[in-house]
Amino acid sequence: MDVQDPAQISESLRGVDVDIGIQFARLPERDIKIQYRRPSTVLALMNPTHPLAQARTLTLAQLQAFPLALPTESTTIRQAIDVACARQELLLDPVLVSNNMPTLHSFVVHEGGISVSSEISVRHLVDAGLIVAIPVRDHGLNLRDVEVQTLVGRSLPPAVQRFLDHLIRALTEQLP
Repeated sequence: MDVQDPAQISESLRGVDVDIGIQFARLPERDIKIQYRRPSTVLALMNPTHPLAQARTLTLAQLQAFPLALPTESTTIRQAIDVACARQELLLDPVLVSNNMPTLHSFVVHEGGISVSSEISVRHLVDAGLIVAIPVRDHGLNLRDVEVQTLVGRSLPPAVQRFLDHLIRALTEQLP
């Protein structure tokens, strides 16, 4: 298993070492077969004691008043947030920027402030009651999908195909 920037995942699939990619995607890619896709809502993450923790939905403007920990600009979630902020002439000034999602999650768990993520990345923390995850409803933030991808025309070894089938089943069964 290797964690990569979204742009690298498709290239890795085109190589010989990677059979399956999981990516938050916005655009179709040449030679890439989508085995599974579902929308990926942007969620604001916070400790259950946070003042906004009871909200049903939030906006980026509401998040602006609190310390923010954001992923790096190479991630699709950050790119979507930056575009939405530009459209609104809104400036988010994060106190922490990291390409390491567990670091951002730890910031939230330990009451540092708010971060953002997708449901699939933080489901275990929400289920454990360590954080709450609230949809952010600004225009344009719903343009990402989580995709399970393979290379068009590649025959997967039987064990890899079984894993792919299991992965898709697990993702489908755990829809929120």
